[in-house]
Amino acid sequence: MFGSLRNSTYLATLKWKQGEIKSLRTFRGQKNDLAVMFDIPPAGDYDHELGTILEPTEYLKQFGSRLQKAWGRRGVFIDAAKVDDERHRAGLSVHPLTELLERARMAESLAFPVTGPGRSTEYQAAVIRFAEANPSMPIGIRVQAAAALDDFAGLARDIRILKFELGVTPDRCFLVIDFGFFDPHDLEGFTSLLVDRLNALPYLHDWLNIAVSMTAFPHAPKLKAGMVRKFQRTEWEVYKRIVEAKPLRVPIFGDYGLENPALGPTGRISPVAQARYSNETHHFIFKGATTKKPNGYQAIFPVAEALTADEVFRGPGFSLGNAY
Repeated sequence: MFGSLRNSTYLATLKWKQGEIKSLRTFRGQKNDLAVMFDIPPAGDYDHELGTILEPTEYLKQFGSRLQKAWGRRGVFIDAAKVDDERHRAGLSVHPLTELLERARMAESLAFPVTGPGRSTEYQAAVIRFAEANPSMPIGIRVQAAAALDDFAGLARDIRILKFELGVTPDRCFLVIDFGFFDPHDLEGFTSLLVDRLNALPYLHDWLNIAVSMTAFPHAPKLKAGMVRKFQRTEWEVYKRIVEAKPLRVPIFGDYGLENPALGPTGRISPVAQARYSNETHHFIFKGATTKKPNGYQAIFPVAEALTADEVFRGPGFSLGNAY
């Protein structure tokens, strides 16, 4: 298990939502190259498979079987910080994080906890229980990258304290330096500072792996039906500059797919037809009409036609998504 994560080259941070879950089923790349971290959003979304809005207890109990269908016995990291509250603990005999990990185990799937500085005492206790009961499994350590830039001494101290509290060695830990949504304007200055911080990380050469994760994909951009907009993939440009700077240990690249990490509206909502696309330099959004009556889900057809007619489209042989 450690070997595949040590050799992975890309970290995808995905929301635990129907589209993202199903996307794993069709992944056709080298699976050992891909590390996956799921953010577990709060309960409250409409469940299209069951046709209802799940209560927190029902929502958490669906995790194991759905993970098994999507990813089999290949492991994923799960960050349960957004369900670490009284609402999600109600009706459970264990912490929500433990419930998720156990549901994965019972479904014969693999899930590993993600933690970081500032998590609740109950959350950290759940991670410690997992670490002690599963000494052959990895732990995810997620730190907010703003701290790495603004208060690096404090971040380094927090990492050492967390390692001591968890009782784990760094060679068991997958370290994620997470910027979330981030679009720096001074790429050269930012990259130079980030490389300096990377070189000074505690236990630099001991971590199981290190990922630098960020995205410039916008949150809720204002587009009208029929519009197409492109956004620079600053996160990829930053990563290329990191590699060119040759830090003492080169981290792997991480992003959020074609998503912004911010939470969207909950409940049963009528989606807007749109297609998201990317190449090496830009993200693209092709906006369509609402799926409310009388349009329905056929509103996606004009969007697909616009995308496939655009010069950015790489043809059906490029990927399963393109072929579809």
